[in-house]
Amino acid sequence: MRTAATVVAVVVLLVLGGSAQGMGQSVAPGAAGPTIQHVTLHEETGVLTIRGTGFGAAPAVTVDGYAVVVLLGGTETEIAVQAPAGLLLVPGTYRLTVRDVAVGLDG
Repeated sequence: MRTAATVVAVVVLLVLGGSAQGMGQSVAPGAAGPTIQHVTLHEETGVLTIRGTGFGAAPAVTVDGYAVVVLLGGTETEIAVQAPAGLLLVPGTYRLTVRDVAVGLDG
């Protein structure tokens, strides 16, 4: 039986190949993509809270390459997403990507 102490590790990778420059979009010199600093899984609600910087007004988030629902009320420094069912069922390591859609940068 799972307990509240179950730990899910989320590995954060900076995706350089998926940046706007690699996709033919122009990016302001020195523009930085989102930076993920901390992720918390709230098992009771199935929500991941992501803290960092540069998330933009309407970020796109993926877990292991699959898009997840970004919940309303996010800010430039904190967003919440609905965790995929697999993440709740199978503790492990997952790749998390936040994309600032407005400027086309990943973090």
